[in-house]
Amino acid sequence: MNGTGIVRRVDYLGRIVLPKEIRRKLGINEGTPMEIYASADSVTIKKYYPENELSSMAANLQEAVDDMCVDLGPKKTGDIRRHIREIQNLLKQEN
Repeated sequence: MNGTGIVRRVDYLGRIVLPKEIRRKLGINEGTPMEIYASADSVTIKKYYPENELSSMAANLQEAVDDMCVDLGPKKTGDIRRHIREIQNLLKQEN
């Protein structure tokens, strides 16, 4: 994980302000849902993508691949389709 060299202090309510340049780079705005994971000595914060949104993204990707299959060639198209199916299967297993 790359550090930015920026240190933030936790306030009395347990909040930490994400630096503006990080929010801008990741497209995090007020109201953006975030997932928080804790391990023994670290906290990870990630943008939250609902399962149905991820499924929709996979379906859109599949459609785009189908539209470009002639340009990509059969091997590349097959590889991409296989990866999309793997993602869709993983999303189904998480339910």
